[in-house]
Amino acid sequence: MKDLVFATHNAHKLEEIRAILKEYNILGLNDINCHTDIIEDASTLEGNAIIKANFVTNNYNINCFADDTGLEVEALDGAPGVYSARYAGENCSYQDNVIKLLDALKDIENRKARFRTVIALNLDGRQYTFEGIVNGIITKEQHGEKGFGYDPIFLPDGYDMTFAEMPLEIKNKISHRGIATQKLIEFITHPAFIWSVVALAASGLIMGVITFFVASYCVYTRTLQRRSKDQWTRDVPSDLNPDSLEMYATGARWSEANIDKKQDVHIVRGGLNLYGEYYDFGSDRCAMILSGRTEGLRYGYYFAIPYAANGCNILVVDPRAHGMSDGEFNTVGFEESLDAVEWVKFLYREKGIGKVVFHGICIGAAGGIFALHTGELRGIVRGIVAEGMFPNFGESVKN
Repeated sequence: MKDLVFATHNAHKLEEIRAILKEYNILGLNDINCHTDIIEDASTLEGNAIIKANFVTNNYNINCFADDTGLEVEALDGAPGVYSARYAGENCSYQDNVIKLLDALKDIENRKARFRTVIALNLDGRQYTFEGIVNGIITKEQHGEKGFGYDPIFLPDGYDMTFAEMPLEIKNKISHRGIATQKLIEFITHPAFIWSVVALAASGLIMGVITFFVASYCVYTRTLQRRSKDQWTRDVPSDLNPDSLEMYATGARWSEANIDKKQDVHIVRGGLNLYGEYYDFGSDRCAMILSGRTEGLRYGYYFAIPYAANGCNILVVDPRAHGMSDGEFNTVGFEESLDAVEWVKFLYREKGIGKVVFHGICIGAAGGIFALHTGELRGIVRGIVAEGMFPNFGESVKN
């Protein structure tokens, strides 16, 4: 079992993380005899999280993650932000901060705000960051006695309770810290990452445990991680061959010809905003196009054409780490399959669709097959068309 340090002295936080990350031996700062009050003097949340993680890694030579959180108020140009914990001054109390913020907003109508958490992870010589955001408003008075910090005056969007009024299990599901932590957990415990390690080890390409772990991380992050929104966009890739370019062009012409039927659609799953386009031809049937590892929804236009010609409505979606969607990691069908389940529920609930067929390309087909095996889509999804797979994929499906 690998050691991983959570850079905190907070015993409650440590207990929660240990219950979730059972695959790792989670240590707190006290466990490594680190009793230093690490100075957080960066100008950003990312900077402070990185300072803490780097302090532990550099001084104790061990894998580590750390977090920092701030409340950002729109009318105050993002304040208190990185200074949230000491907004009312050094050694101030939670109540001091709350009173100062309410006073700063007493004559202001715009009370929009967001909580933001950033986690920095140092793992085997590489650094990763994960962000969690929850939007809401600042109330005019304090409500509730649970939680801490600004919880009594933060009302998250879509809820009629402040964080301080919420049961902890609800808050943890929707909170900024919960979202960031979930992204961290998905990264270091996901089967896609684990299998990348196993595959490299079995192939004999590396020698020694340390080397194959490092190589696996490199393969995983370079092929399955979107490092910025400029990667895996909806734009047509610049390195395509003429046949592929013509596929994109044909699909684009179809979309333009049916622009009056198009609706921009959106769902939320696992804390991520997922986006798509729905073409309504007045049918109770819909073909859902599931794109591959590096394609956004425009790739799906071409494959939608025969379904539309046969009277089906069309849903093309940005996979979780593509296009306008929020995700950072492609999980080779695992999480994408649950996204597909949620999209089908959306079609049934919001669009009155009772019959769906999946058309999956490459990893999109894998996600569609996994979705069918959840058992949640019986009676709605009537079939799947899979293409662009490896030659032996058919045998895998039979087995």
